[in-house]
Amino acid sequence: MTVTTSHSPVNNTRQSYIDMLKGLSCQMLIYGHTITMHFGDANRAERIAFTLINLAPGLFFFASGMNVVNFYDAHGQQKNFRATPFYLLSALALFVLSIAYSINRDNLYLMQIFQGVAMTTAFTYVLVRLRLPKWALAVVGIALYAFWLSRWQMMSGDLARMRGLDPSIIYDMLDPWIKSLPPAIRVLYLHFAFLPWVTFVILGAVWMRSRQQRPDRWPLWIILSVLSIFCGFVTLRMPRWRQPLLLDNVADMLYRNVPFHFLVWLGLIGLFMLAAEFHYAGAGSLRSRPLRWLGGYLELCGRESLTFFVWHWIVLIFVHAPFYYLLVVGGIRFAGLAIHATWIGTILVNMLVFPYVVRLGQRWRRRRFFTAQALMVWFFGTVLGYFALQLPRAQTFSPLAIWFSFPACLAFAFLYPRVREKLRGRFTDTPATGAAAQEN
Repeated sequence: MTVTTSHSPVNNTRQSYIDMLKGLSCQMLIYGHTITMHFGDANRAERIAFTLINLAPGLFFFASGMNVVNFYDAHGQQKNFRATPFYLLSALALFVLSIAYSINRDNLYLMQIFQGVAMTTAFTYVLVRLRLPKWALAVVGIALYAFWLSRWQMMSGDLARMRGLDPSIIYDMLDPWIKSLPPAIRVLYLHFAFLPWVTFVILGAVWMRSRQQRPDRWPLWIILSVLSIFCGFVTLRMPRWRQPLLLDNVADMLYRNVPFHFLVWLGLIGLFMLAAEFHYAGAGSLRSRPLRWLGGYLELCGRESLTFFVWHWIVLIFVHAPFYYLLVVGGIRFAGLAIHATWIGTILVNMLVFPYVVRLGQRWRRRRFFTAQALMVWFFGTVLGYFALQLPRAQTFSPLAIWFSFPACLAFAFLYPRVREKLRGRFTDTPATGAAAQEN
């Protein structure tokens, strides 16, 4: 892969520093997923850490917007490739196939990260395809965020009343409240829905286009990033937005895009991007062997982020299982050890195993009947997981749904690249096809 820096921008579909930062955000999300299992027992330091790592989703969406521009620049003008239907149908396939992951997370009624990425990148691609100027793209992104915020103020009162309750019972109240909302509200406003995250993707596209066209303007982006952080802290003086400084419980996860977090994270992301763009030229450029391996691993996680999100959750469940047994069944209270041991254990297991998981998917895809096999596993795993999810249960999650949908999640992760490959072939015209089309 060609290595690029801000001094010599080229239009590649993948760039090493973007993949590295996406991979880094994947590692950060592991801690967030771990601590949500123990919000009621997490101490203040752990909650501060959880708040800080919530930079990761915004970083991931921002980088996804940069990749939208890279994809369009590399393929959007190819005469024998219909990039727009390919991209939009690929996003639709991602949205549908990732239902298995939603069932696995016992959150079928909320948008998960795959649905969020599918919706926001497809919309951003359309904007890029329209060749809007950078300022117009930025205005659209900011306007969509303002629209989300205006509606959010109408809904946040219910969440504010939950914040003062014991964290152990908040979920019991939050779950029915979310399910009572209309589906359109959940798709547009909550968790990894469209409106809270599309601005990150659009601004990522603006950033990439600006860095390609005017790489010498990097001091301006530093100023804008620092100004964004400053404005984020200023918004804490505006109580009408009811925004918490720290994310202290499950309900607070729906506060991740209030102005304070949105502006601070956006500014930090800008600084991270500039630092990586100037100082990271790919894993192969690092001097020491351990750093080269680590950089290569992060880039792999960024390139294979879909598989990583599925696989890390499987590992997290298995690593956490003995702690869950001791905490819940055995009555032993050591949540701090459970949080950090699960987090570190999951990272280490992933480092050892994830490259082989990627190879397993590549080998399976080479099989003649892979598509039919993967679809069958996905379908039956999804159906069985869904019905297990609906069984009466006392817990706040369904173990049966999780176990039934694990194979479906892996099938989804391995199948999606094949779907994109099939769609690419479907929308690529051979020279003979192109000539025939011109004659007609």
